Amino acid sequence: MACPGLYRGDVFEPVSVEDVRAWEGNSEYRGYPLSLAMESAGAAVASLLECVLGGLRGARVAVLAGRGGNGGDGLAAARRMALRGAKVDVYLAFRGEGEVSRGDVRLMLHSLRGVEGVRVEPYRGEAPALEGYDAVVDSLLGVGSRGAPRGPVLELLRAYNGSQGYRLSVDVPSGLDADTGAVEGEAARSDATVTMHWVKRGLLEPRAAHYVGDLYVAEIGFPSAAQLYAGPGDVAARIPGPA
Repeated sequence: MACPGLYRGDVFEPVSVEDVRAWEGNSEYRGYPLSLAMESAGAAVASLLECVLGGLRGARVAVLAGRGGNGGDGLAAARRMALRGAKVDVYLAFRGEGEVSRGDVRLMLHSLRGVEGVRVEPYRGEAPALEGYDAVVDSLLGVGSRGAPRGPVLELLRAYNGSQGYRLSVDVPSGLDADTGAVEGEAARSDATVTMHWVKRGLLEPRAAHYVGDLYVAEIGFPSAAQLYAGPGDVAARIPGPA
């Protein structure tokens, strides 16, 4: 499948989560904020589904969003898909904005206000029945998550795995260790995963294939210098702080 800005994941050299954290920090230092990366990630998710579904106009899409950066990517994707004609239901794994600590995620949540075609449902104690959707997007947990999913995230994850639409994970399938490909408890079982800018090592592990599905890489604008030259991101990610 040819889709602009998206590439096959198995042709890239995999990297560690530590590398990703370092290069993200270096990118911010060089003037590329993570909110811009989040916006670009959302556009990439929308473009991939537009290619897979043969267009988004009239499509029904559910986005399952956590309260971290991965959830922010999903929120950005929801807006982009709605602007291209999709009907998008966003199911949050939290009860409202007060549970979100990251400013860039709050920004993406605010950006959905007044967007025609988007409906946002805070968590109300039970997972939705994900029936009748052409696609369902998993943006619940990102590369920083460890341990078995629990609480609202686990409930939404189970609804995702039971859905019949095309299942797409953002960056990594929720519940899968991005470094090792291991799963503790449950993880998203996806038809495809679109990972952002760098292929995380665990996505290419044979034991992860059942969860990852087809692997795509999206170019989302991180400056190459952030990876080529050491910076404050390397210090923060690679050098232990005081005990």
